[in-house]
Order: sequence, then C-alpha cells, then structure tokens
Amino acid sequence: MMHELTVSVPAAEVSGGNDVRLVPVVPELDAQTVYRLINEDRAHIEAYDLGFADFSTVKAVQEYLVNRCNEFAFGVMAANQMAGNVYLSHTQVPELMAVSYWIAKSYSKRGIGTEAIQQAVDFAFAELNTHAVLASVNSGNVASVALLKRLGFGQIKKETVELPIGPIEVCHYGLPNPSILPESSEVAV
Repeated sequence: MMHELTVSVPAAEVSGGNDVRLVPVVPELDAQTVYRLINEDRAHIEAYDLGFADFSTVKAVQEYLVNRCNEFAFGVMAANQMAGNVYLSHTQVPELMAVSYWIAKSYSKRGIGTEAIQQAVDFAFAELNTHAVLASVNSGNVASVALLKRLGFGQIKKETVELPIGPIEVCHYGLPNPSILPESSEVAV
C-alpha cells in the first residue's frame, strides 16, 4: 500500500538498489496489508518471532505497529508492494540500536531482505550516528542468520532462552559503524 510520508514518526524514506525502499509505517493504513502478509507466512513468523506479538487480528497488528512507531518502523517496499517490515529500536545503551525485521515468504530469496536491512543499517549509521547495530535471531532461522552474516554482522553471543513455547537458542549479532568504531571492535550486548 502506498501512502503519503506525512506521518508523526520520523519521516525518513530510504532507497537502495533492487527496487527496494523503506518507508515509514502508518499503522492505520498499513495494518491490513501487514496482517495479510503475516497470514501468508504465519507458521514461519510464529516459529521464529522472538517477540511473540499478537498477530491474530488486523486490530492486534495495528496496535503492534502503533507501539513500534514510537521508534523507527519501516515498511519494506519492493516494486511498490509491501514485502515486510524493518524496525530500529533504541537499546539501554544510547549509542546502540537494535534491528528486527521480517520479509514475507512470497518475497524471500530475492535479496529484498538483505537490501532492506542494509538500508536500515545505513540509516542508523548516517542519520542517527549509531555506533553499532545489534540483531537477535532464533539460531534455527538459517536464512536470517545468513542474511546478517552476509551484511558483515558478527556473532557476539549465543544463549538458550526459556519462552512459553519452550527453550530456543538465540544468536546475538552486532555490526559496528565503520566510521566510528574500527572493524576489529567488539560490540557488547
């Protein structure tokens, strides 16, 4: 869904190659599209989502998006169609940001996720002066782990986390801002 960029969240629009753009999420306009994309790939999202948000109704998705818009919530647009979302969130350390994301199954294996995360990281480094970007993924999500490694993220830590569905192994990754931190710097979580 296309919409005007006149929103109350920071209105940064980021473009890159592969006809992929990040646009601010507008919950009232985007909830239906996000809900449809989630339903197309519900088993994957429920298996790997570390936040275990309620995506059971359009209203629940809209509430989730409203909460995420307090930070930086972007729709991933590929060929003018929403393909997923990318979120940049502040951490307890002001110089660090966390990225989380999902790309709908119908858009996977095309480089869209890689391009979207690269754009989000570039935005965090250039516009927010972030020292490093962190990401946490379920270690069983092989595609997501490969995406982070492809972009240069290094594994910081691996841990088993006890969740309501049972224990899962979570890998934490970090990518230092090359203009601030030397490449050999380690990023602590």
